[in-house]
Amino acid sequence: MLSRDEKIDILRGIAIFFMILANFSPYFIDNPPFVFRFLYTLAAPIFILLSNFMITYNHYFKNYNYSYYFKRGLYIIFWAIFIDSIIYRIFPFCSFDVLYLIGFSIIVNSLFFKLSHFLIFIISNAIFIITPFLQIKYGYIDLPIEAKLFDLSFFKFVLVNYSLKHFLIDGYFPIFPFLGIALMGIFFFNLYYNKRDIFFNKYFFIFIFFVFLILSIRLYNIKDILIIRDGYAELFYPPTLDFIYWSLSLIFLLFYILLNLPNSLYANDKLLSFFNKLGKHSLFIYVFHLFFAEYIFTFIEKYFNIYNTNYSLFLLIIFYILFLLILNYVINLIEKQKTVYNFK
Repeated sequence: MLSRDEKIDILRGIAIFFMILANFSPYFIDNPPFVFRFLYTLAAPIFILLSNFMITYNHYFKNYNYSYYFKRGLYIIFWAIFIDSIIYRIFPFCSFDVLYLIGFSIIVNSLFFKLSHFLIFIISNAIFIITPFLQIKYGYIDLPIEAKLFDLSFFKFVLVNYSLKHFLIDGYFPIFPFLGIALMGIFFFNLYYNKRDIFFNKYFFIFIFFVFLILSIRLYNIKDILIIRDGYAELFYPPTLDFIYWSLSLIFLLFYILLNLPNSLYANDKLLSFFNKLGKHSLFIYVFHLFFAEYIFTFIEKYFNIYNTNYSLFLLIIFYILFLLILNYVINLIEKQKTVYNFK
């Protein structure tokens, strides 16, 4: 059995690092500069793809059966329900945040392990290509409809009229295209463990880099028609084909960079070590940072004007850094307790 792959934990930690910033932003500013929107957009595709990368890892190296993945998917969906009902105080199964997508993808995509990786690549790209046609045919609304907790009549209305469409097309993380990005995690697993030479081919790196650069420019050019949803300013509302292939090129480049870094750097670099810690505790951090944002920032805004002022962006950075320091302290306590427990 292989031990934890620190490179994958680091990559997941990078996603968490930017996801925290993206999810703090709506409490401070409703229209951040493009460079911030660009950084916010880095997180979700990495996080989603790696979720299926890791279930493939467990399949090949730990031999878990399907019941494990089914239970794991339900466990992730439980936390999605917890976040909606306890943190945001809305009914679950309305707007479909990222954990719904990840939980569902684990349940569904774990059925695809026996398919050839070429076929997985084809299915993923079919999902991508179908996405804009579904958006045109059925429409893509600016903001998903949510029902406040205990407003049962409106929840029934949302459930009947909007939930399925949000789940498939225009929720925060709809099946089309994000299930395809998750499925690409299985494909990337095959590259990483069976065709790793591709990550050492400098000519292929240059090609993918230019793809990433061109698509980054295209995202910049269409930024004004991409929706900012209640302060959430990622460049995938709606998810376009430019965004989809930009995200895959980004993930390839990150894999390339991490695999080509000298091994000594992983033991000595403090930033990589911090990303590694974030990656190991990603689910806890995801829930914790949303709780912190919703309750702490809402409380602060009640007594101080921190939203959409001349200094809001500055305050966002200050609170972001402060939270990272708190988070580092909490993670160190958790790891210390685990060490003591394991020693006993």
